[in-house]
Amino acid sequence: MSCDIPKGSTFGIVGDRGPGKRTTVLAVMRLLKITSGSMRLGKEDIGVLEGEGLRKARRRFQMVVQDRFASLRTTWA
Repeated sequence: MSCDIPKGSTFGIVGDRGPGKRTTVLAVMRLLKITSGSMRLGKEDIGVLEGEGLRKARRRFQMVVQDRFASLRTTWA
């Protein structure tokens, strides 16, 4: 998978249960080990960062987990 997210934009991953949304987010946050490919934040490969470099990179993005039942209107007035 490849995607470019413009600076200052908001990006969301949505979809049915099971296709890997959570795994993708955990890999981006580097909470899972990346075993192949690369992940770049600007020109920096965040897939190889460790320690202070990783902490600094994490300050540039954020993960927001939502309860779909609490955040989406499921009935129409």
